[in-house]
Amino acid sequence: MGNNSGKPGERSIRVNEADLPDLQRVFEQIGGGKKIKEHELTNFWSSHISQYLLKGICHCLFVQDNHRVQTIDFKTFIELYGAIVGNDIDAKTSVIFACTSTCTTSDMPYDILVKFVESVINSFYKLQHIGSQDEYISWEKNGHRACTDIVSRFAEHLTHDIYKKDTKTLNYDEIEKWLAFNPAFLKMFESVFYHLYHNRPNRNYGKELLPVCKDLPAEKFPKLLDMSQVLFVNSGIPMEYRTEWRFLFSSMLHGESFSTLLGKVLHKGPSVIFVQDEDGYIFGGFASASLTLSPNFVGTENAFLFGLTPRMFSCTTTGYNDHYQYLNLHQQTMPNGLGMGGQFDYWGLWLDSEYGIGSSSESCTTFKGYQQLSGKKNFKIRNIEVWAVGDPKLHQPESDDEEGIGGGRSILDKNAEDKAMLEMIGKGQHSDGLREPQE
Repeated sequence: MGNNSGKPGERSIRVNEADLPDLQRVFEQIGGGKKIKEHELTNFWSSHISQYLLKGICHCLFVQDNHRVQTIDFKTFIELYGAIVGNDIDAKTSVIFACTSTCTTSDMPYDILVKFVESVINSFYKLQHIGSQDEYISWEKNGHRACTDIVSRFAEHLTHDIYKKDTKTLNYDEIEKWLAFNPAFLKMFESVFYHLYHNRPNRNYGKELLPVCKDLPAEKFPKLLDMSQVLFVNSGIPMEYRTEWRFLFSSMLHGESFSTLLGKVLHKGPSVIFVQDEDGYIFGGFASASLTLSPNFVGTENAFLFGLTPRMFSCTTTGYNDHYQYLNLHQQTMPNGLGMGGQFDYWGLWLDSEYGIGSSSESCTTFKGYQQLSGKKNFKIRNIEVWAVGDPKLHQPESDDEEGIGGGRSILDKNAEDKAMLEMIGKGQHSDGLREPQE
C-alpha cells in the first residue's frame, strides 16, 4: 500500500464483504471504469475533507515503491480503506506515515504528526456537517462552532502523551503505541474514511464522540463552549453518559446568583461544570454523582478536572482520597459552596456561595497530573455553565430525600431554586423532616 512497503514486509489487508458493494459503487463514481486517476480522486473528495489530508491520501495511494503511478485499481483503492477500518494498529500507523510522505524507516517530525491529527479533526467535522449527523447538527444549529485555534489546541492535547521535553521527531513504534491508546482519535480517523469510501456517514461513529445537545432555551445568549471542547470533555466521561448533554444553567442567561445555580442543577444526575475566569481561562470538572447538598464528600473515581483554555488537559483521580465533589450551604462551621478535589481551603476547584469568587490551588492530591486550573489561585468568575450528561433514565435516586413515594419527587423538594434562596438567608423549611414514610 503506497509508501509502506518496508514496515515490516508484505501484509494482506482484508475488507468486510458486506462493504464491497458500496466500495465498488464509489470506485466507479470516481473513475467511471476499472482505474482511477489522481485528479479524479482529488475532484471527488476535495469538498469533503481538508486539503492536507487529501494530499496525504493521494500520496498514500499513488506513490508505490517511491514512484508515482498514473492510475490505481480497485484492489489498491480498497486496501487503504481496509487498513483504517480494520483492527490492525500496525496498518493504521503505516497509513499515517504514508500520508505524511514519511518513509517508515525514518522518524516523523512531531509537528507533522500534530498537523496530520488536526487535518483529521477538521475533516471529521466537515463530514459530520455534510452528512447532517444528528449529534453535530444539534450543536451547530444552537451556535456552537469548531474554531480553528481550538481544533489546533485539541490536536496538541491528543498528541501530548507522546511529547516529551525537546521532542522533535518520533519513530514508528512510538506512534504505533500512541495510536493504540488514543480511542477518540481512532474513532474520528475511522469515521472519516468510512464516509469517504461509502459516500455517506456511519451513524454509530458520532454517537461515541459528540453527544446530542438538548434543552437549550430559545433565548439567545453567548455560548461558552466550542465543539472541540465538548468532544474533548465527552471522551473522558463514562461511556454510558456520552450520548446526550442536557443544558441546565448559564450565568449569561440565568444571572449571577448561587441560589439560582443550585435551583437549576440539584438532583439532575452526573454533570459537567464549566467556569470562565476574568483572565479568560476556561476550566471545570465532571461531577460523577448528582449535585446534592451535603456536609460530606460524594462522587466516584470517574470524576475529573480539566482545563480548556489556554490549553487542554485533564486530571483523573489518584485514589489517594475520595474528595471528588462537595456542595454545602448555610453552615457556620463548614465551607459554603461547591468544591472538587483537595480539601477545605485547598481545593482543586472551588466556587464560593458568595457568587463571583472561586479558587484553584497549586496542588491537589485527589487528581493526578493536576495543575492550577485558573489564571490566578483566587479568581473572579466571568461565566459558569452546567450540563447534565447521559440519558436521565439512567439516573437513579441517591438518597431517600431525593425521590418521594413511588419514585416521584417529594413536594418538599419542589421549587429547588426558592428553597436554595431561603437557605441562603437562614430560613430553612420547617416542614423538612415531616415527610411521609416510605411504603
